[in-house]
Amino acid sequence: MFGFFRKSARRLAMKEAKPLIDGGAVLIDVRSPEEYRSGHIPGAVSVPLERIGGIRALYPDRETALLTYCHSGVRSRRACKTLSGLGFRNVFDLGGILSWKGGLIKGNSPSWRSQTERKTADRCGGGKREKNENSLYRRGCGRRFCGGAPSKAR
Repeated sequence: MFGFFRKSARRLAMKEAKPLIDGGAVLIDVRSPEEYRSGHIPGAVSVPLERIGGIRALYPDRETALLTYCHSGVRSRRACKTLSGLGFRNVFDLGGILSWKGGLIKGNSPSWRSQTERKTADRCGGGKREKNENSLYRRGCGRRFCGGAPSKAR
């Protein structure tokens, strides 16, 4: 009620993140796709801050450890607040990539969109179109990010 009892995200130094990542934690880059392609931490998944609410489609288990980072730390803090509000209990703010001492990978790697599309295609048939007496509609599971929610075809 009113968020008084909600567990907030814990600030974590980059050097403390390695054991968590090795233990199965998810490293999330909340920067824009262009920033992600210019260089990201190895193993990070791109989920731009504007789409952080869609993380539930990728990781439905609220106990999953999520580590967020951005360029300087402002967006990762906002992402942590959003994730905590969505019910995730193990959310950690790594701050900015500027404090990362390891190497960076350039180009595309696992991205939010490709993983989400892959998971939802199996679940709902990828939003295949089917004929209705009035017009074409998409058929799907009804989840917001799967593209299969019933909606009028264009």
